[in-house]
Amino acid sequence: MRKFIICAMSAILLGGCAARDKTPVPKEVPQIESAIPADMDLTFMSNTVLMSEVTNMRVHPEEYQDKVVRLAGTFGVQQDVSNKSVIYNCDITDGTGCCPSGSSIQLFFEEEPENLPTLGENIIVQGVVNYDKGTYYMNMQLLHAEIWTYD
Repeated sequence: MRKFIICAMSAILLGGCAARDKTPVPKEVPQIESAIPADMDLTFMSNTVLMSEVTNMRVHPEEYQDKVVRLAGTFGVQQDVSNKSVIYNCDITDGTGCCPSGSSIQLFFEEEPENLPTLGENIIVQGVVNYDKGTYYMNMQLLHAEIWTYD
């Protein structure tokens, strides 16, 4: 009787796991050619894994400083109230797509692109990772940023 219960429970547990596989499928983003190769290409990661890596980048900045990183997100703009400057962002949402807070990466261009994306448009950005101590937390930045849009 005990063997029967163990086998039945195992079948239920294993069968339930197989039927409910919700592994996120990586985003489909185009391959991008750049003059500077990326040290880390994060464009093909699921949002959950990407958010984990971005969190690592914030927690261990010494491991990412001055590395060339490429990632996908959405275009955002904000204004610095202290000096009225405009700040461009690559916003990354979490796995559920609801919480972009704490996942904006500031973009700094050599020259401002002629055709900036619209707010919320899908973008791929690449740049050199830098950190700036903000008022409340460490701001992550991509210097010498390149930007591409995709559908």
